[in-house]
Amino acid sequence: MGARKNSRKMKVAAAISASALVGGGLIAFAGNSASADPASLTLNYTCPFPLIGEQPLKVEINTDIPGSIGVGEETPPIAIEAVATANAETHQGLKTVSAASIEGSVVANANITAPGVELPLEVPIDVPSQEVPEAPPYTEFPINASGEAPSVSFSEPGQGEITVGDIALTLTPKKADGSETGLKTFESACTLDEGQETVLAQFEVTEGGSAAAQPAQREAE
Repeated sequence: MGARKNSRKMKVAAAISASALVGGGLIAFAGNSASADPASLTLNYTCPFPLIGEQPLKVEINTDIPGSIGVGEETPPIAIEAVATANAETHQGLKTVSAASIEGSVVANANITAPGVELPLEVPIDVPSQEVPEAPPYTEFPINASGEAPSVSFSEPGQGEITVGDIALTLTPKKADGSETGLKTFESACTLDEGQETVLAQFEVTEGGSAAAQPAQREAE
């Protein structure tokens, strides 16, 4: 599958799928007064699953990025939306254990690079309970996820970029009566397939922000 880089250099402090898986667009700066432009990225992962072994997982990331942010200003919290596409083999594996729904969480790794900054992020993403389609036939099916990354700020003007990395899944398939399947809750460390474009967006931090600018940091810190 292809991945699409947002080619515009946007004046923004940044955001990260998905995600994505999760897929999320992995990141959006909601609440900024500046205009926002859509960005999209699709990535292919390989995930080890119980019973069926390693399987491909496609994650589509879509987000809106605001136009600009000044030095020392905090970005709004970063909203994440992602859609992962599970393949027919994964569908069959879930139905083998009588799964009628699936839920859980994802931790998406991302990185923000800017002048004087190399900021890794681990973004928690929720996978709400959703239906596993009836079968047969066994087909691809989507898994939706959403979350929010922390605010960040920058101490120097200049250009940077946001890249998306590996994801870690924690999933619980359930039967129609709400009980767990024989798989119970399982974890899967999904790795990016080689040779893909992983840049979600390029950005520029502008002059004229807060005089008390601090080094780039997460809001919680």
